[in-house]
Amino acid sequence: MVEIESFPDDNEETKKQAAAASTEEESSSPVESASESRILDAEEIERVAATLTRPTARAQLEALAKKLKREGLALRRVAESHASKQSSENVTDDDDEEDVVKVEEVTPSEKAVATKLPAAPAQALPKPVPVAVGATATTTPPAHYNTIDRFSFDAGKYDSPFVTLYVPLPSVGSHDKDKITCDFTSTQFDLIVRDLSGKSYRLFKDNLDNEIDPSKSKYIVKADKILVKLGKKKGEYGSYDHWS
Repeated sequence: MVEIESFPDDNEETKKQAAAASTEEESSSPVESASESRILDAEEIERVAATLTRPTARAQLEALAKKLKREGLALRRVAESHASKQSSENVTDDDDEEDVVKVEEVTPSEKAVATKLPAAPAQALPKPVPVAVGATATTTPPAHYNTIDRFSFDAGKYDSPFVTLYVPLPSVGSHDKDKITCDFTSTQFDLIVRDLSGKSYRLFKDNLDNEIDPSKSKYIVKADKILVKLGKKKGEYGSYDHWS
């Protein structure tokens, strides 16, 4: 009798591989497709905004496009971070398999030599330094600021070059100007008033709606308040960024 050996169907094997690849692609694509979708939406909105004639409508669409771009880039970074983490875990697993710890056996003669080695001398403790009775050490206390959480905000008109914060501080106009500072960067500002009526105050913001121009930003001290004027930046189409 002749025995006939059966072979797996090539079509069935190809179908299994395609199904596995499809499953893997579906499991890894949602974050990436969401990021690309937001970026493409932002680009489409920017093209539409360029055709508008009303500055306010164009500013609203530009703000929406920037928001979608930020979300899309954030989702893309999440996907890249996830892929990098999986890659590093795979490399770590391979390294663990290759690492081999070698333990050398110590012969009796080596043990005898080891036991005859002198012990290391104990480290001498530092001698205490005497302090004269009645002497006082001069230390600088850490700076403590009262957080300023009450202020008014004026976004200005769509063509205004500044957004303005009105910070109420009684009698600040007669205070030493050297004790009032405000530092600006493109993403934050830090207003500090030291020793005003025995207290120090601080207003720090790093979650601004848009980037600012530090070279145009400034602060103005009035009798009972401080005006912080943040210089707006112009968008891609020549108009100032929209603030809310």
